[in-house]
Amino acid sequence: FKSRDDFIHKLLDYWESSSTQSVFIEMEKYSDADAEKRLLVLMRLLRKKAVCQHDIAMRNMTTLNKQAAAKVLKVDKMRLNFVNSLFREIGFRGKDLEVRVHVFAVFHSLREGFLGKKLTDSEAELKAMHAFFIKK
Repeated sequence: FKSRDDFIHKLLDYWESSSTQSVFIEMEKYSDADAEKRLLVLMRLLRKKAVCQHDIAMRNMTTLNKQAAAKVLKVDKMRLNFVNSLFREIGFRGKDLEVRVHVFAVFHSLREGFLGKKLTDSEAELKAMHAFFIKK
C-alpha cells in the first residue's frame, strides 16, 4: 500500500464489494422469483456467506475516519434501499415498512459480530425468522 489512507481506501472498497455488491450480484439470479422468495434467498445468502462479519469493525472506524464514515453511509443506503424494495414489493408501507427494513438490516449486520449465528443456523430457524419478517 502506498500509504495508510490508501490501505483504508482499499479495505473499505473490499468490504463494500464482498459484503454488499457480491450479494446484489448473487441476488440477480433470482430476479424472476417473487419478493417473499427473494427475501428468503437473501437471508440464506447472508447466513451462508457471513458477509456482515466485518460490519462492526467498519462501523467502529467511522468514529475516527471520515472516509470510513462516508463508505459506511453509502453501503447502508444501498442495503436499506435493496431490502426496502423487497418489503415494499411484499406489500408493506409506511412505518410498518420502515421498521421491518431497519430491523432486518440491523439484525443481519450485527448477527455475525454481536448476536452470534445461533438464531439462523438451521433451515427451520431461518424459515421461522423469515415468517417473522413477512407476517402482516
